[in-house]
Amino acid sequence: MVHFAGIGLSLRHMATQYSIFGTVLRKKNAIQRKLKYLNCKELLVKLESRALTVYSTLL
Repeated sequence: MVHFAGIGLSLRHMATQYSIFGTVLRKKNAIQRKLKYLNCKELLVKLESRALTVYSTLL
């Protein structure tokens, strides 16, 4: 009987660890998406400023 209780506890422990791991992964993915979005915005700003400098030198 004690053996079964130990298995139940270890399964519950594994489940909590798995859910924590899942939460961490979701947060990591969300952060990566935000970083990708910010990098794209930065690239667009850099391209715009470069285009403006090229345009102003042509004038």
